[in-house]
Amino acid sequence: MSAPHRRSPAIRALAEGKGRPIRRARRRTSPRRARRPFPSASAWCTHAFVPAPLRRSCVTTPLDRPIRGVLFDLDGTLVDSLADIHAAVAATLADLGLPVPGAATVRGYIGNGVRVLLERALSGALGHAPDAALAARAEAVFDPHYAAQNGRSARLYPGVSEGLAAFAARGLPMAVVTNKPQRFSEALLAMLGIADRFATVVGGDVAAQRKPHAEPLLLACARIGVAPADALMIGDSAIDAAAARAAGTALVLVGYGYHHDAAADPHTRVVDRIDAIPALFAVPAPRAGTGR
Repeated sequence: MSAPHRRSPAIRALAEGKGRPIRRARRRTSPRRARRPFPSASAWCTHAFVPAPLRRSCVTTPLDRPIRGVLFDLDGTLVDSLADIHAAVAATLADLGLPVPGAATVRGYIGNGVRVLLERALSGALGHAPDAALAARAEAVFDPHYAAQNGRSARLYPGVSEGLAAFAARGLPMAVVTNKPQRFSEALLAMLGIADRFATVVGGDVAAQRKPHAEPLLLACARIGVAPADALMIGDSAIDAAAARAAGTALVLVGYGYHHDAAADPHTRVVDRIDAIPALFAVPAPRAGTGR
């Protein structure tokens, strides 16, 4: 016969009617420590307007060079135009007798220009890549739909107006470099009241190559009279990051927008408001045209 199982003194006392019954520990309902207040909308790194799945962590190390000109991506950086783009894509696919994707799906199609946008939308609806004839037809159908939708629901992201004013106060020339067609880009900037902030706009049909190629950024730098090494590119995607690196400009990404694949590099600077960027200028740049 095996030896009896040895019980602990507390269990043995309870079995013999002695001692106190064992109670489960109560779950703590009060916080162990006071929570930090949520950052205000004026904080450098606030996620107040960014949906939780789309947040990037902020990296706000100072820039390591003087900045004499600033280049901006448009959709997802300066302007939230998703509702307009989704409406035009939905109308286009409906006209072609194809299923209409949701806005969250279309968000992932944005960034490489209209042709790629529609190829992605068609592929998603068909389950395979479209043929050349259908892709061309979709472009022809999309154009008037987007012309009607452009600017209807678009809005500037928080901090954009203040950031543009801060850059202008420093005397920095600014340009927009986007893969959106030129006429749609210029019309959108005008409708939002910020067209006069920019010395030039380089749309997706202006240069021979689009981002992520360096050419549109180099063209914008030439137009504003700034060497690429002295320019800052501000965008929201790996497309913008690749274009900046190819052109040799500095780079800052925004933590909102449509793409969140470009901040894997821990050294990539990320902010959640454009008006936080002037504070990253470690070295004051001379005012344009002064040489001092």
